[in-house]
Amino acid sequence: MSLLHDSVHKTALTQNLQVLPTRPQDYFQLDLSYIRSGKDVLMILHVPCVAANHLLSIYKYIPFPYPITHGTTFAPNFIHSVSDALSRQNDSTSSLFLIPEAEMIAIGRTSFLGSSQFKLISNYDLASCVKRNHIFLCEKHQVLQTNLPGTCLGTLYLQHEGGVIENCKVKRKPICETVYQLNANDHLIFSPKPFTAHIICQNGSHYPVQLMNTQKIFIPDFCSITLVNHTISSDGNIRISPPALQMQMTLNLILFPSEMMDNITHADDEFNRIHRHLQQIQNNTITDEVFNSMLHKNMLSSSTTLSTVLWTIFGISVSALMLLGCWYCNTLHQSCSQRICRCNKEAEAGTPLPPL
Repeated sequence: MSLLHDSVHKTALTQNLQVLPTRPQDYFQLDLSYIRSGKDVLMILHVPCVAANHLLSIYKYIPFPYPITHGTTFAPNFIHSVSDALSRQNDSTSSLFLIPEAEMIAIGRTSFLGSSQFKLISNYDLASCVKRNHIFLCEKHQVLQTNLPGTCLGTLYLQHEGGVIENCKVKRKPICETVYQLNANDHLIFSPKPFTAHIICQNGSHYPVQLMNTQKIFIPDFCSITLVNHTISSDGNIRISPPALQMQMTLNLILFPSEMMDNITHADDEFNRIHRHLQQIQNNTITDEVFNSMLHKNMLSSSTTLSTVLWTIFGISVSALMLLGCWYCNTLHQSCSQRICRCNKEAEAGTPLPPL
């Protein structure tokens, strides 16, 4: 597999292509075609490649709340107590959400002119693509956009404030706690108000975590954290194989219906009788080859005297019946002809015809 991987990379460099499989183990997930020629088999491995400037990175925008602060301004001479100082703190009651025109954006490398090629895509577009490892192979990818600041996702990627105001739709919602899972252990958390949470692990260890606005926290394996409106648990990589469950049960046969126990004492005798019958049938049967030879030899190749006599008698009988039928039809035809001629002669002589 290492030799195959090196050979594929050398061939791809000659064509100015980038090989998508990164490890020798990735080749087991590719399509394989084979052609058989005698004792030889030619195997063709379909390795996906892409031009270096056609590979795009997919980014997905996660709509996290942007809090709106409302504060009351006091002059310094109006502060007379602790409550006056606390009232000056901002009280967040709502938040803004930016709504882009698409779910994801695929951005390529920056060209020498400073512009990047990109394409706005959705989950439906990715569903029609073929996934190889962590790369999507899609059709109709030749047309790409270059005006990155002219889209909402592009301005968010560039952190362009004016482009965000111009291209993004804004929706206002009540502020609330938001959690997004980045991977198995990292999570992105937005907390409306600062507070301290505790990460508790199964081995008994625990430590505090201060949460304020939007921040990323790491939760180790077999640990969990409880927030105001969410609970986050991190899975571990230990597999538990429970032993087989073996149970012993004692049955009271007296409680079973009597019809279930009929002929149970003769079960062994019945099995032995069936066994003898099967052996007898096996001894009396012949193989397919012997049966075909007997059929060809006795019925298809040779003929007996009895069969010849029977077929001759059958042919004579059929011929006699046919002759008898012909004679009867001929006689009937002649009789009808003579009767018609006699009637015509009487009509010519002037003799009245008797009623029929």
